[in-house]
Amino acid sequence: AVVSTQSTGASKEGSSDLNELIYSRGLSLLELLTIFPSCHPGLGGLLQFLPRLNPRYYSVSRITQQGLKFVFNLITNTRHPATPPLPGVCSSWLNSLLPGATLYTYRRKNDSFIPHLPDHVTLITGNRYRALDSLYEREFREHLSSGKLSVWHRAFSRDEVREEGGESWRYVQDVIRGSPGPELVKEITENVASVFVCGDAKGLAAGVWEALIEGLELHTGRSREESEWYLKEMRTVKRYCENIWS
Repeated sequence: AVVSTQSTGASKEGSSDLNELIYSRGLSLLELLTIFPSCHPGLGGLLQFLPRLNPRYYSVSRITQQGLKFVFNLITNTRHPATPPLPGVCSSWLNSLLPGATLYTYRRKNDSFIPHLPDHVTLITGNRYRALDSLYEREFREHLSSGKLSVWHRAFSRDEVREEGGESWRYVQDVIRGSPGPELVKEITENVASVFVCGDAKGLAAGVWEALIEGLELHTGRSREESEWYLKEMRTVKRYCENIWS
């Protein structure tokens, strides 16, 4: 009804526009009103089409005596030529806050994602750009020097970077499929290591799961079904823990 200017109901062309703009492109109400400036819905119509704002979840990356820290990306979406770039709702608001501002949060506990660090700890991080996204590089290198962190592998999806052995890793799952793979599988199967996965569900989490299944097949002789069952058993006993988002 928002995209139709006819009082007798939506036309077939209007229904096609509705499907394309809303269901296919996912345009917001603000973007639709920009595309159709002649449309002037009343307050009741606006409230009817405004979606509910759900909580935005952020993973706490560091807790100190001074407080907690978390990292977020500033995003801008351009989904139609007739609309201006649309900034992210929550990230843009967070970026506008000044030092000392009060932030009210909704806490969601994830007790299973609290690692009890053993003697050997392997960290794999995935970022876009080495120059821009190495946020905790100094701290990680300090942990390497002190022995708290045993191995640190890095992947950069937007850089052409050569890591040790001349390998080029774009994603975390590429590291698992690369030269570190046999040692990672050995840690999991022989040394009963736990796996902690933090990232987006569709890309990173699904990719890591698939890479580990392939690694178990390749390096232990298990079938795919046996390898997937092994990971599911790890998840059941909380040796495979995830803090993921979609």
